[in-house]
Amino acid sequence: MKLKNLKINSHYHLKDLEFDFTYPKGHTKEGQLLDKVCIIGQSATGKTKILNLIFDELEYLLHFKISDVGGVSLSENYIKELDGELAIELIEEEFDEIKSDIVSNNNYVIYDDQEYDLTNNEGEVFNYLISNGDDKIIYFESNYLTNENIKHFKTNPLEFVFDDSKKDEDNNVVFHYRFKESQNDEYILKLLKSFLDFRQKYDQKIRELLLGGVISDLDKFNREFKEWQIENPNPIVEFSKRFDRLLDKLNLEIDKVNVDYPIPFKNKITNEIIPIDGLSTGTKGLLLYMLPLYQIDTDKSIILIDEPERSLYPDMQMEIMDFYRGIAPNAQFIIATHSPFIAASFEPEERFILYFDEEGKVKFRNGVSPIGDDPNDILKSDFQLEYLMNKDGRNAYEKYIKLKKALAEETDKQKKDKILDELMEIGTAYKF
Repeated sequence: MKLKNLKINSHYHLKDLEFDFTYPKGHTKEGQLLDKVCIIGQSATGKTKILNLIFDELEYLLHFKISDVGGVSLSENYIKELDGELAIELIEEEFDEIKSDIVSNNNYVIYDDQEYDLTNNEGEVFNYLISNGDDKIIYFESNYLTNENIKHFKTNPLEFVFDDSKKDEDNNVVFHYRFKESQNDEYILKLLKSFLDFRQKYDQKIRELLLGGVISDLDKFNREFKEWQIENPNPIVEFSKRFDRLLDKLNLEIDKVNVDYPIPFKNKITNEIIPIDGLSTGTKGLLLYMLPLYQIDTDKSIILIDEPERSLYPDMQMEIMDFYRGIAPNAQFIIATHSPFIAASFEPEERFILYFDEEGKVKFRNGVSPIGDDPNDILKSDFQLEYLMNKDGRNAYEKYIKLKKALAEETDKQKKDKILDELMEIGTAYKF
């Protein structure tokens, strides 16, 4: 599933906007749907509102049901917010070809070239429009990183209590996932339980080998233990393969042996074990974002992320999209950001820059700078921020201009040399 277009007639202060999420004429992927979308814009232009709207509308579509009398049934208590139109494209799993477009408007839904009137809400429901749950919408809100959501990583593994009586939600079809400040801990606990279950089986196998006297024959011990490891792969090893590439930039790695913490981190230089409270805010955020993406089948998903740059150093921001796409290679990412380092990971056609026009209305334009361009160039060409200096910087620049003028007009050599020295000092410091 991928988002094809979004037309907003009126939604809060957003009016008369139409986004086309396909690669334009002349592009090597001309006509194909965008692999990823970057929504840029100054505060209050409506980036988060657009993400919320997309999620709410797709949540509605993924619950839309066709009735046996040609009408439809909407999910209980659903309030449709979109004044406009949204279209998504479904992919046929067997042939990897377009299965159908779904277009949603205020009064109807078009599916398989058949129009269903939303005003006729009668009839017995017999199937989901999207029946098997392969197509999903996943949304990480900007406030997802909280102390509540990381509490389990601080817990001693021996103190974990898992409620096995809880209904297994894997048996239910889930279309939408929204990770926010008060998010439940289903995915965290599920992953941590797999780690702890393995450690218990590991300890049990070692005891069996020791009590069986195999330790007296090291070759036999190693052979039997390796056979057991092949049949019982360590889940934290596979998890670390995905995460260690990014942790390497921080001289960190996931320790595969330590049992003091649910997910133990280790300094690669000192071998010191680091509790999660010792990690940076950005690293904690990466961990929280990765856990669901690591476990949910994202093959046909749309993944929304609001401000993925939060608390990340620029070098990490420049690689974060490659990191996410490595976890979910077939998903369509739609992100909202203020960061030119994040924006540099997108092609110009994939950037949608919101701005206020002269009348105060929100409009948008596509990017100009090529993918991977210098973030400073993107700030100028796409963000259109030419004068990126605070008061002190502007004062220094104005002084620099005055000195250049004075240098050209001065005839006294001694005074001229003094002006030149001062000019060079400011120019070197500010790289004017």
